[in-house]
Amino acid sequence: MRKVIMFNRISIDGFFAGLNGEIDWFVNDTEVDKALHEMMQPDTILFGKVTYQMFESFWPHVATDPNAPQEARILANELNQMTKVVFSKTLKEVTWENSKLVKGDVTNEVSRLKQGEGPDIVIFGSGTIVQQLADEGLIDEYLSA
Repeated sequence: MRKVIMFNRISIDGFFAGLNGEIDWFVNDTEVDKALHEMMQPDTILFGKVTYQMFESFWPHVATDPNAPQEARILANELNQMTKVVFSKTLKEVTWENSKLVKGDVTNEVSRLKQGEGPDIVIFGSGTIVQQLADEGLIDEYLSA
């Protein structure tokens, strides 16, 4: 059985986004990223619409940006290769490679994914989905930085 790991960057006052959804308070720390990378080896990412759109607008371009730091390019390539499961009732399509749009029940789909064999499943951000999964006891580990 696969594990679902929730990972969020959380501000010192307990928030992971500003009033308008901004995350401009976030400071990247390569040592923290390295430690987290060693703690989990997922091959699937769960996203809600907003977090998916934020990641999709940024990470695919970093992989090919010669001016991006090497660590960021490595992470971008890993994200590009991972399976991305996007939960949204309003999106018509998802275009980032290896992405799958799910319009159905979040908890049923995640329960199904957990039953399979393979590496861990991670969820970044996506507070509404995290809440639904937590309510059903479907999150196995919580990590924050």
